Amino acid sequence: MATSGTFNFALDIHEVIEEAWDIAGLEIKGGYDLKSTVRSLNLLLTEWVNKGINLWTVDQLTTSLTANDNTYTLNAKVVDLIDTVVRDSNNTDVSTTRISMAEYLSYPTKSTSGKPTQLALERNASGGHTLYTYPTADVSTYSLISWAIIYPEDAGKYTDNPAVPRRFLPALVNGLAYKLALKNPAQAMSDGQGNMTSVNGVSADRRAELKGLYLETMAEAVMEDRERTSFLLVPSASSG
Repeated sequence: MATSGTFNFALDIHEVIEEAWDIAGLEIKGGYDLKSTVRSLNLLLTEWVNKGINLWTVDQLTTSLTANDNTYTLNAKVVDLIDTVVRDSNNTDVSTTRISMAEYLSYPTKSTSGKPTQLALERNASGGHTLYTYPTADVSTYSLISWAIIYPEDAGKYTDNPAVPRRFLPALVNGLAYKLALKNPAQAMSDGQGNMTSVNGVSADRRAELKGLYLETMAEAVMEDRERTSFLLVPSASSG
């Protein structure tokens, strides 16, 4: 049996949009429809950030620490930090502890110097979160190595590929189809004989089906997007 022998399937932004409109049972009628759909696509990708950690949105970042400086502005693509270590000039890593902004503000002498072991993160509305370290770095040879959650890249040109793994494409398309259905609900109209019918849009039943399809494919993608590592359960021994 002949097969393609290739593993390069991908969709560009325009193809994602076309597939979503097809699934929703709608027809693109003009340029505004495309503009509106790209906006919905970007909102959908942003919505995914709030649903938990997807491994493909985790990136390692390096922040050079400066002597006598305890405040740093992170890249605007950073949503939050997961794990961090401080690395010295000997490439020795020391784990850090995340503290709350309230706890950091309670420290009376923030200029205390040494190897930073604690950090607080002020998450700003427009991105570019502010990172505070404690103690303040005493030398400029430390680096903060972080695993960070980052925003997905924006949906850009129609010929670009969406910045999601191939395994998330069904969820992306189905999610967009559901969003389009919400924006184009069927209107109830009379058939002239006292009977009401739905026309010019997506019926309530179909919208419910699209929502279920989206949630199902998203759950499948999230379940697959995990680390396949062994884990050990240790029972807690207590005296009775």
